[in-house]
Amino acid sequence: MMKPSTLPFIALVSVTLIQPALAQQTDERARDSFGLGLGYSLPTGEWTQHRYASGVNHFSPAFAMNADLEFNIGQRWGLALVGGYNKLGTNDWVSYTKRQNDPVEASASVLYGGATLRPTIMKLSNHALRLEFGACMVFASGTETYGGMSYDYDFLRTWRFGLILGLEYSCMVSDAIALTLQGRSIFAIKGIEYADGLSPSMIIVPITGGLRMYY
Repeated sequence: MMKPSTLPFIALVSVTLIQPALAQQTDERARDSFGLGLGYSLPTGEWTQHRYASGVNHFSPAFAMNADLEFNIGQRWGLALVGGYNKLGTNDWVSYTKRQNDPVEASASVLYGGATLRPTIMKLSNHALRLEFGACMVFASGTETYGGMSYDYDFLRTWRFGLILGLEYSCMVSDAIALTLQGRSIFAIKGIEYADGLSPSMIIVPITGGLRMYY
């Protein structure tokens, strides 16, 4: 017959062995996730300057949003399908035309979609930091209205190949939800195509905060 004094010992051993298994099952259930972020897009580089109005920003920071569906492919690796919308601010250019008594209205935006690899480079308790790199397709479009006539920005109308590089910080607030802060750089190689043949690369840096939901 088993001595009563051995029962606590067996219970302790059982908990010690079962707890990691339960934790591993929880990790398995939480590996895939859906992320959503809102924030600001920061266009940078010579392409943001107006071609003919010296010192005037044609495009400036504005609203950004992104979403992704991430699949776990290893202990510290994820593969994500990503997409985003970045509005390009035109306030500087519009204000300049009003000061010149030739007012225009303008709007522009950038869409992108692609795939990235996401290695976890730091994990501590409920906090994690992940690197992100991959490829995407970028499409920019815009219109300008002057004198009642609207014109497309032809130099923004072409799909271009792009690269993505970024970091995401996340903090788990429950078993299934994490708060996130993400910075991402999107490089569209020769993303602008002016009529005179000049083709500068387009660089956009969306910075967003949001949620990551695990399932």
